[in-house]
Amino acid sequence: MNQLKTQYFVAILMSLWLLGLAGVSFYLPAMPLLGSQLSASASLVKLTITFYIIGKAVSMFIYGPFVEAFGRKLYLVIGISLFTFGSALCAMANNIDWVLIGRLIQGIGCSLCILMGRAVINDQYPHRKAASLFSYIFTGNAILLMALPIIAGYIATYWGWRAIFYSFFVYGLVLTTLVISFIPETNPGASVKNLELKQIKHNYWQIIKNKSFWGVVLLIALMTAGEKVFTTSASYTFIDTLHYSKVNFGYLLSTLWFAHLAGVVLCGWLVIRLGIDRLMSFGSTLLFISALALGIASLLNISSGILLAGTMFLYMFGSGFIITTAAVAMVRPFPQLIGLATAIGMAVEFTLASIASFIVSHFSQHSIKPVMLSISTVGALVLITWFYLVRQSCSDPELIAQND
Repeated sequence: MNQLKTQYFVAILMSLWLLGLAGVSFYLPAMPLLGSQLSASASLVKLTITFYIIGKAVSMFIYGPFVEAFGRKLYLVIGISLFTFGSALCAMANNIDWVLIGRLIQGIGCSLCILMGRAVINDQYPHRKAASLFSYIFTGNAILLMALPIIAGYIATYWGWRAIFYSFFVYGLVLTTLVISFIPETNPGASVKNLELKQIKHNYWQIIKNKSFWGVVLLIALMTAGEKVFTTSASYTFIDTLHYSKVNFGYLLSTLWFAHLAGVVLCGWLVIRLGIDRLMSFGSTLLFISALALGIASLLNISSGILLAGTMFLYMFGSGFIITTAAVAMVRPFPQLIGLATAIGMAVEFTLASIASFIVSHFSQHSIKPVMLSISTVGALVLITWFYLVRQSCSDPELIAQND
């Protein structure tokens, strides 16, 4: 693939990947307003985040064998179409139940876009080059995500929460056209043989028995769970409890995405020289430092919005290193099963994130201490996972060779 085609390829994949994060960050400033206009409790409105993540998690378990049987492009189109339909359903909803159903459908569609986006990069490029391209994609997303919460804050203030979902609907229509026109099939070796029961069992076992795979999956799943604990509670914590305006809350989220952007960019610059595993270790350490600060503050009964935002800034900076490197490290032992390995890994990631989101949706709206303790616990588990599962398996000569 020549350089110009690669740029277009990466730009479209970046736009697809944006759905996964924009489905939360672009929506957060509108949550309290949605709850007020639909007469829904804070816990129910928070479940709109949980249902979105559940849709991403459950569908990953189903997609796995199929993506190795019928290729990538078909599923990209199906995924965007589902996301677009779910957006329309949410925009026209007259009660919270229909919003929850629409968010579930959005999540199901979004998961296909994320899964196929990762698979097509890993199909096309060797490991360190793939990590470098992931860095470009995550960088572009992080730049956009810095702006989206601010834009969403203004949209929610002046046009209401429905305008958020109408924006998703239009975006989905544009993406469908781009994918059909410009994205090639990157897995021409796809075969229906992969749907035979014997072959499915064989493929799953090759992945499930791999210790390195589980180490990386748990690492990124715990990181995502910590981030979802924050995002699920953030709008009510800062807008209702701490009385931030929707616009100022948007600026706060943008600042946190700037930290994530900085981590992704720095990781992209360093990955060719330092390798995937060293940078994954660095990101894990940053998350642990953030968690340690929150844990100490909780024990000392120090509850502060500034403290929570500051430690999440460090957390998001570290997450930029983990998400970039783990996207490749997860699948590098399975060059022939990239789609299936990605599906299993992301299913675990989204399942843990949905559980964390569900739990935090029932936290008290008047205290941020439970949120701080939850993120602290997750950050500590990240470092434990790195040390006992990822670090040890990375010493295997075979895996070190695969790192290139």
